Amino acid sequence: MKKTAFFLFCALTLVMCAVFAHADTLPVITLQPQNPHFDESYVTFTVEVAGNDPQSTWYITYDGTEYEVYDDHHEMPWRKFVDTVVAEEVEDLGNGVRRFTMKLKTVDQGLDGSLVSCLITDGDYTVRSDEGYVTVGADGTPPTIKVPAKVKVYLSDNKRVEYAASVDFTQSQISEDLVPHISPDGKLTLTGIVASGEEGEQLDFVWYETSTGALPGIIALPQTNGFSNSVEVDVSSVGTRYYVLMAAGSKGGLSYSSVIPVTVVEGNAQVTEIRDEYIPAGVEGTEYNFKFNCTDKDATFGIWYDPGKANDFDKTGLTIEKDGTLHGTPTKAGAYEFTVCVSGSAGEDYKRFVLTVNENTSSNIGSETELGETAGETSVTDTAIGGTTATDVTSSAEKTDGKTEESSDNSGISVLTLVIVGVAAAAIGAAVAIFALKKKKK
Repeated sequence: MKKTAFFLFCALTLVMCAVFAHADTLPVITLQPQNPHFDESYVTFTVEVAGNDPQSTWYITYDGTEYEVYDDHHEMPWRKFVDTVVAEEVEDLGNGVRRFTMKLKTVDQGLDGSLVSCLITDGDYTVRSDEGYVTVGADGTPPTIKVPAKVKVYLSDNKRVEYAASVDFTQSQISEDLVPHISPDGKLTLTGIVASGEEGEQLDFVWYETSTGALPGIIALPQTNGFSNSVEVDVSSVGTRYYVLMAAGSKGGLSYSSVIPVTVVEGNAQVTEIRDEYIPAGVEGTEYNFKFNCTDKDATFGIWYDPGKANDFDKTGLTIEKDGTLHGTPTKAGAYEFTVCVSGSAGEDYKRFVLTVNENTSSNIGSETELGETAGETSVTDTAIGGTTATDVTSSAEKTDGKTEESSDNSGISVLTLVIVGVAAAAIGAAVAIFALKKKKK
């Protein structure tokens, strides 16, 4: 009987290790699309992702309408400006990182101003990249730029910098040169890794700041340490500031980096912040239940209806409770984007999520979802909304633009719970069978 108990313990341990290993491999975008000025030969966008077998879907927004780049079944007005849509390149870089590259060959300037983004999924979780800007008509091959995807800095009560947190990836998944550093006087050094587009080309650099969190409206920073691919920024005040690196080549190449959010928070103060980075996938026609987590346990959750962003929440068939419980029955398979907001004693937080609803097939029947706190320290999309206060968070009866939605409670069964119960049941059955055989032999 002791051997049977030991066997059961080992089986359950293996199941738990598998569950936690899965939680540590959620997809994280480690390189956002950059913003080169292309010549007319190729338009190329790249994302790099750390995760468990991530897959990609590329989108382009032309003339205000979003299209799937590799969709061959619908009319694509933007393709009149492109000679060839090159097959996507996928490369495994090691350490769990995968690179996805989308190329358009021989592109006309009519595609200028379009936006390119990439949707990443591992089957359970989905995250969308930042948007890259299409600019065609440069005189030379643009330099390539890599910058940190996101930086968070924590301050102690005396305003000293304690450490720079993860920059959306572990150091094993990115060059050490790219990791931000803190100087003794509390300055944060941001660095971009830049490669010239053409052989023998000299590069010049300019760092910018943007108050909007977007590339348009950037303002050049004083180049206190020369025109370098590194810059020191002040992190003595709580808040988020946004930075951009520009690299210009002597032969005409020009590139702007993605926007780098640098968020400074009080390390010892209460912060109202949504802790979840992803929400699990659902199945159409099957009960869904998930509860968001917040650093302020008494905070109130809702859905933010921002007039400036698409909101698919009403299409999901789900409702959200004041305590952060998201539940209901998804009505149709697809990917739905919406903004979750929370209001607490220390302020507010807004975060953009993507809910993937899978088709109801024999392989996923019973994959109802109920998850609590998810792993990770990085955001899917932190939405900067200016001028909002706690009074903007209201009830579902007032659901209009700029308002939130709240509803009632329900419950479900999680995918991970089903896995644990199923494997544990199998282990118990096997143990009982072994014990019975041994007893029969005696």
